[in-house]
Amino acid sequence: MKNRVFRTTKIMRSVLVLVATAIFILSLCSCGILNAASSAQSYDFGNDKVPSITSVVGERKTSGVKTGTSNGVQYREIQYDSDDPIGDIQDYIDYLQEKGWVITEISGSGGSGTVQIGTESSESGKIILVTINYKSSSYELKAEKMEGELNRY
Repeated sequence: MKNRVFRTTKIMRSVLVLVATAIFILSLCSCGILNAASSAQSYDFGNDKVPSITSVVGERKTSGVKTGTSNGVQYREIQYDSDDPIGDIQDYIDYLQEKGWVITEISGSGGSGTVQIGTESSESGKIILVTINYKSSSYELKAEKMEGELNRY
C-alpha cells in the first residue's frame, strides 16, 4: 500500500511539473508574439506587404494579436494602446494615401469610430483592407486580404 501511494504521489508531482512547464512556455510565446507585433515593419500576406502602423508612428504597446483565415479571408488583428490614437491613425492614413491607398469608410463621433483604407492586391481580383476601430486610449487594427473590388468613400 505504501508503494502505491508513493507512486501516485510521484506521478502527480511529475504531472504538475509538466503542466507548470507548459504554462511557462506558452506565456513566453505569447509575450514574444505581442513584442513582435509592437514593432513589426509590415503585415505580410504572401507577396503583399502592408506597411505596419508602427513602421509609421513608432513602437506601441500591444494588448492582443490574432492571425488566421476565415471564409477564405486572410487577416491580422492587433490591439494597440496609445496616448494619441487619433494622431497615430491620421499619420498612418496619410502615409498609406501617399502610397496610393484609398479611404473606403469613415464613421464615428465622440472620440471613437472606424476608418478603413484599401488597395489592390498584387493578386488579380483581390484587395487589401485595413480597418481601424479606435477609442480614447487604444485602437484595433485589422488587415485583411480578400477577393473583391475597392469601394471608395
